[in-house]
Amino acid sequence: MSKYNEMFVSYNFEISELYVQRTDNKERTGLIVEISDLTLEKMRCVFHNEGFQSISDEVEFFKAIKPKIVAQRIANSMLLDLQLKQRLSSEEEFEKCKQDKLLQLKIYFSEYVEFYKYFNSQNTYLDEHYFTLNASKTDIITKILPNIDKAFSTGYDMILAHILACDILTDKAEILHENEWKPVPQLQWTSAKYDLVELVLALHHQKVFNNGKSDLKEIALAMGQIFNMNLNDINRASFSIKNRKRESSKFLHELASNLNRIISESNR
Repeated sequence: MSKYNEMFVSYNFEISELYVQRTDNKERTGLIVEISDLTLEKMRCVFHNEGFQSISDEVEFFKAIKPKIVAQRIANSMLLDLQLKQRLSSEEEFEKCKQDKLLQLKIYFSEYVEFYKYFNSQNTYLDEHYFTLNASKTDIITKILPNIDKAFSTGYDMILAHILACDILTDKAEILHENEWKPVPQLQWTSAKYDLVELVLALHHQKVFNNGKSDLKEIALAMGQIFNMNLNDINRASFSIKNRKRESSKFLHELASNLNRIISESNR
């Protein structure tokens, strides 16, 4: 795992912890902006000191890592403005402010339709054009984002960030109509630990996360946080499961069997 990936995993962990621990939405929003700025600055330092190990690492950074962090930064900065507007204005004024901010972001959908289609297609043949620094995109950077660090952006990574920010802001602005954001429910895994390990292994090998690019430890970290279970020893635990003398995926078989039974009974 590259340093950028490690920092991204740590960033996501910090954000998820805020949703578990914080109940004040304004405080959480401000902290997400701060954490995003700090993480981007750390990544910038690593970039200027070490660069990238390969073209694939560079593409991954500008396509799958940096835009997601910048998107959180953009969306939550706008959300702070909306939270203030909500307190000081009427519902009509608040709604107009919300729509104005969403419109600022939606422009990127219409201005860069082909790029948006390409990104959603999950194709990779133009990745080096869109997500590497050597490809010439001066016109994009100058026209749309004149004040960004040209040595740390391909231009399109920032366009993608604004597109992703639109989805984030749309979801979070709707929640503002509630008095408080609800924290993520605390779920305690009460089955055997190795049952959860089976599930993590199955999801990893099924490649259901991040188009199959997430490694086993990343998935174990996320699942462990969700279900309040320490899976730091995922490699050793998975080795034990693979070397079971009896049925190696007993829990998953029982899971599938029970689901099929319930579906069958409901169709009678």
